[in-house]
Amino acid sequence: MKKTNIIPTLWYYTYRSLIEIALFFYFKKVKIYGKHHIPQKGAILFICNHQNALLDPLLVGTSCGKKTYFLARSDVFRNAIIAKILRSLRMMPVFRIRDGRHSLKNNDATFDTSVSLLLEKKQILIFPEGSHKLKRAVRPLSKGFTRIVFKALKKNPNLHLQIIPVGVSYQQATKFPDNVSVHYGAAIDARAYWDEEQPRNATLQLKEACSNSLKELTVHLEDSSYQSQLESLEGKNADFTAVREIHKYLKDPNSGLPVSNSKIYWIAHAIRYVRKICFFPLELIWHFKVFPKIKEREFISTLRFGFGKGYVPIQLIGVCAILSKTMGWETALVYFAAHILLLYVHKRWC
Repeated sequence: MKKTNIIPTLWYYTYRSLIEIALFFYFKKVKIYGKHHIPQKGAILFICNHQNALLDPLLVGTSCGKKTYFLARSDVFRNAIIAKILRSLRMMPVFRIRDGRHSLKNNDATFDTSVSLLLEKKQILIFPEGSHKLKRAVRPLSKGFTRIVFKALKKNPNLHLQIIPVGVSYQQATKFPDNVSVHYGAAIDARAYWDEEQPRNATLQLKEACSNSLKELTVHLEDSSYQSQLESLEGKNADFTAVREIHKYLKDPNSGLPVSNSKIYWIAHAIRYVRKICFFPLELIWHFKVFPKIKEREFISTLRFGFGKGYVPIQLIGVCAILSKTMGWETALVYFAAHILLLYVHKRWC
């Protein structure tokens, strides 16, 4: 009988639950579509478009219903302590050309581990675009994920390996709170593309099939008309989380454009200022210490999310401890409940 290590499992599910709670308070709405496409069991490779740094894997990882492994950019593993935490959460580093050509050989270990996991009928999430970018378009896919797929099939040609494409679409990726949709597409049977005699052709065909699927699952604007279409959609206040409706509108403008309800009422402004006052110390740290150091716009939401997830509970617990000592636990409880309610109302209204 296979032994289960309780402590790592408990740590994983505890942290995952905390992430789910934090995501609940961070986004106004998280809309999930197509979960019925995800197989109940077996080897699964989730492939996803990549716009918003670490929020993309968190959204997919918490919504897919699987205990998924992740491939993440290697630079987030540079700190030894952080690397240990990330590995405990089933994240593995993948190296890019920008990390130095010599570092690419380190991918062999990650790819071999990924192959072994698939052969054990585990689930992996990978971002085949190779980098993140806020542009509303699916970029060319790298061949790294096809190496993993075909290496697994070479070792076990009968492996029922399903590729599930995932499209993540944000309304305003750098704003808070925001709306987001996650679309799971129909499974792609990897065995249908495996051709040991013509591996290059097999790679091209699988990349094309996956790319076409991703383009249908998120808002994809072609380069030839990208700027004009984007300005038109933004000018009409399009709801970018309504992916299918956006695609339909781009093909037929008479079909009607889904519009985002972005009107801010006076009460929402009041709630926003109350939140800023209640979390004034954190607002100062964010605006003067954290935000100025962000070099890539794609990391704004990730760092805001991480900052809030880490420091909001610390402030709440700290103030509650002081109130409990000075004014009684009843006052501390009222303070805690009022702030949780404020966070909920803020994310719903603002």
